[in-house]
Amino acid sequence: MGIFGSLFGMDQLNGAHNAVMANYLLEQSTSATRITITKRLLVLSTSDRGDEMQLPPEEIAESLNSSLRTVQMNFVALACDNLGIAPPVPNTFWIHMNNPYLLGHKITKTTLMPH
Repeated sequence: MGIFGSLFGMDQLNGAHNAVMANYLLEQSTSATRITITKRLLVLSTSDRGDEMQLPPEEIAESLNSSLRTVQMNFVALACDNLGIAPPVPNTFWIHMNNPYLLGHKITKTTLMPH
C-alpha cells in the first residue's frame, strides 16, 4: 500500500487479515498442502527479499523461523495467493503485501484483536 497505507493503518489491517486467514488455513490443511505451500514460500521469500545471491532453503527456513509469526503468515498468504489456494473463509481474498518482512513490527496485538 505504500506510505499512505502505513500512515492510515491499512498495511497493518491487511497484514493482520492475511495472518489470521493463513494461520487458520494451515490449521485446516493436509500435510501435502502444507508442503506445497512451504516450497512456494521458500521461493517467494527469496525473491521478495531482493537477495542477489540464492540462499540455500535451509537458511531461508531458518530466517523465516526466527521472524515474527505475522511475517511468517503473510508469506504463507503470499504463497497461497500465488498457488491459487483460496482463503479458508468464504467471500474473502488474500491481500497482496509488497514485503512481508517490513510488515512484522507494524502489526500489534491491538491490530489483530481490535476492541
